Amino acid sequence: MPTLFNAKLKSLLGAIATVALLAGLSSAQAAIVDVTYTGTVDYGHDQTGLFGTPGASLAGDSYQVTYVFNTALGITYSSPTYNYAYGGSAYGVPSPALGTTVTINGISVSSNLNGYIGEIVGCNYGCLAEQYHESDYYNYDAGNVYTYNFAENHIGPNTLFPLPASITTPFSYTVQPGDQQNGSVDFFSYDNITDTQTADTYVSANITNLTVTLAGAPGPTPGAGLLSLAFFVLAGVWTKVRGFLAR
Repeated sequence: MPTLFNAKLKSLLGAIATVALLAGLSSAQAAIVDVTYTGTVDYGHDQTGLFGTPGASLAGDSYQVTYVFNTALGITYSSPTYNYAYGGSAYGVPSPALGTTVTINGISVSSNLNGYIGEIVGCNYGCLAEQYHESDYYNYDAGNVYTYNFAENHIGPNTLFPLPASITTPFSYTVQPGDQQNGSVDFFSYDNITDTQTADTYVSANITNLTVTLAGAPGPTPGAGLLSLAFFVLAGVWTKVRGFLAR
């Protein structure tokens, strides 16, 4: 009888331990982050007329790049002073960049900027603070046309502690004199057979403001599924408890 009692007790304790382990797993949500850089084009030319007249200079035009990131995708790291998520086909993992829109002088272009590389970075070591965002597209099609488009923007303030190291903390920052900042966008295509550029629109911009907002979460990560499983296990444990006490 004691042997049977011990076996039942071990079985019961094992089930309770399983519930404790599963319940301890986080049902973390993947943060969806909207990032907007605004500024003025310092230098730029528009060969194909993506943002207006073909061949026109873009210098002096208004500049805006808006990214949408899923900070749970790709390769991620998190600490109090340094955080990042990066990925894409260049790394063999999903890209955290879900969408990118470039708007020059009121004209928006949002195609061919995602999938190859996506990166969102925040750091603040006290003597160094930076927010950095990038999304790239790369393709080399069967017709030997090489296409590489990117939108890369960053701010590195000249003062201590002005930016969060977090990549999910909402904030708005206005560039101050002495800050390191730059916006760069390029839509580039080259035909290797004809040895000609089929598109070339390049922009270098002075950033005036960076805004980060937290859009929400797309749904639970796998930990939440395990937590749901824990409730089913808990129900089974309760059934065992009742049966055990009834004997």
